[in-house]
Amino acid sequence: TKDKKRFGTEDGQINRDYLREEKILLMNKESELRKEKILLMDEKRKEEREYSGKKESLSLEAKLQVPSTELHYDGINLLKPHIERRSLLERLCGIFTTSFVLLSSPAGSGKTSLLNLFAAKARMDIECIYISCLKKTLSDLLKPHGIDLENETVTGDRPRVIMLDDAHKTYGEKNNWTTLIKNLSHLMPQTKFIIAATHSLEGCYDTPAEFSSFPRLGRSDFLLSDEEATQLLTSNNELGLPKQFQFDSLVSLISSECNGLIAALRLAINTISSIFRKNNPTESELLQFYLSNEITEKMSRCFGSAHKKVPDHLKSHLISCLSGPCDIPNKRDEYLILLQKCGILVTNGTKFDYSSPLARRYFFRWLFPNRSTNNPSTIKELIIKAIELMSASFLKQSTPSTDEFPKEAVFQQLMLQGFAKNTKPDCSICPELSKRFPPFGADPNGEIDFYLNGSLRWGIELLIKGSGIGEHLERFTPRGKYAPLDVSDYAVVDFRVNESGECTNVQRHAKRISVFFKKGDFSSCKCIFGNEQGVVQLNLSN
Repeated sequence: TKDKKRFGTEDGQINRDYLREEKILLMNKESELRKEKILLMDEKRKEEREYSGKKESLSLEAKLQVPSTELHYDGINLLKPHIERRSLLERLCGIFTTSFVLLSSPAGSGKTSLLNLFAAKARMDIECIYISCLKKTLSDLLKPHGIDLENETVTGDRPRVIMLDDAHKTYGEKNNWTTLIKNLSHLMPQTKFIIAATHSLEGCYDTPAEFSSFPRLGRSDFLLSDEEATQLLTSNNELGLPKQFQFDSLVSLISSECNGLIAALRLAINTISSIFRKNNPTESELLQFYLSNEITEKMSRCFGSAHKKVPDHLKSHLISCLSGPCDIPNKRDEYLILLQKCGILVTNGTKFDYSSPLARRYFFRWLFPNRSTNNPSTIKELIIKAIELMSASFLKQSTPSTDEFPKEAVFQQLMLQGFAKNTKPDCSICPELSKRFPPFGADPNGEIDFYLNGSLRWGIELLIKGSGIGEHLERFTPRGKYAPLDVSDYAVVDFRVNESGECTNVQRHAKRISVFFKKGDFSSCKCIFGNEQGVVQLNLSN
């Protein structure tokens, strides 16, 4: 009886022993779970270091102090604010119907970032393995994962996605790719591959023929919409421009210049934030900086820097294209194909065009490698030199009959060449600024025009036969469309034609330059500069 009081019933003792054993088992399980959790966390940290280890995050803080010459962004840091790209991610998941999916687009499109986002989304459901192809062969990269290309064997197939980033570096291994796709893929039905590849200007092998049947996402799929770009630029969660820099004019200009290319937007944000982190710039200073060569020089990350000399047979076409889409001289031209691959040119049917105003500005240096050693002292001097360099024969060829007059784009092309040859290399020339600069009021378009940056800060508009002269002059006034640019000088050049070629009684304005040609004769012209009383005759080149 005493023992029963002391220890309870025999059944009670058994229950207590059972509960004690269960508690020990549970404690052991909890210990094992903690160990597994620690291992998983360590593995996750390792993977995240690999994802962000290529260079730096696309979502670097806007105020990060980085030397302006060392701004590089590749991939995103998931631990910091970043663009979620939900629609793009859904598109990728939607095309995952085969063992292989291809992401093929120019540099800076966001392929590595998409791999990061995909892994973060899918990691709870399937194993995601990130592999950088920058340094090793395809065979060496896949062997640790049970895929032996040399012996054509597969071990350890399981539900997993192998993400091959910068796969273009292995395109020369034709036999290895053939073995993987044709001979081994059926041996690992649970393994999926995402192949991310960039076209390199430095020269690379063609995409393996086996890739032609793969579902893919291309350049246009990765572009941000205008709305998304604006949201990024005006974001206040460390992603966008600093709040005090978010002028409507600057946001609109950057958005339209980049045309949705994520790396170009990030470079613009981080460069501006870095350069002006200790200053309080005005709206005009920010606009002038963005339109300068200092910005375009940062864009080799997006468009490459190993461009070859522009072939003579394409130079005039590519210069003409600065003012709008042009006919494709030869779809199979290797140089044009190269410019498309690196994201500088795009095609639409029988036309080709620059992929963005920023790409146009960036490629300018290859179109005009030989600039002047000095800038003109006045805007009048520049326009005189540009007119004298215009080709009379080219103008005549551009006029089907003597009753017609060359189109605006013809004068723009010729004047642009004159401006380039008579200004220094640090003078950034921005053609067709009116189509990109934010419209104020009811002026959404505008004629062809130029903004010459650098030390000049001149605005020049061209028009034909006086059309809309008042509106053009108004744009440069303190309340006009271009007021935020704070130009140091400007001119509106009005090209005209009549039977005699003599100057007629046009309304004078200090910033108006009237240029008169004789119908059918482009060998010379007569000019009225502003309010000056005299007439200046200029002879054109042949």
